[in-house]
Amino acid sequence: MSVADSEQSVLSKAELQRLIASDNPKFSFKKSTNKRGECWTNYSQIYHENNPQDYIMCLQCKSVLRWAKDHGTRVMTHHNCSKPKPVSTTPSPQRTISSYCEQPSLSKECSSIQKRITETCVEYCAVDGRPFESVAGSGFQKLAK
Repeated sequence: MSVADSEQSVLSKAELQRLIASDNPKFSFKKSTNKRGECWTNYSQIYHENNPQDYIMCLQCKSVLRWAKDHGTRVMTHHNCSKPKPVSTTPSPQRTISSYCEQPSLSKECSSIQKRITETCVEYCAVDGRPFESVAGSGFQKLAK
């Protein structure tokens, strides 16, 4: 059994946190090279004398968390960091509803959408035998506008 293995099994999470806080030179940190794991941007794996440990450190609050490769990212996503998490700058692949109708009075796209909604409502009532009152409610009218 190597020194790193015996120290890893002997050191508690609290002791490990204390040693890291005291800037012990035997410990180092490496960020994951996994580009797909967005949660890794806030964490680094802890190494003792260049040997990976089953612990990671939150870069926001400096908390030490128990983690192993086969655990996945659950411990990271469930970590309640005391510091605010940075807002993702990754652009969303989907447009929001409001982006289609930013200026409804000037947008030709919005008026065509409203016309299609009206036509679809008429078709819904006619084909399904529904009363026109089913689309006359104030909530539905607000949706259609």
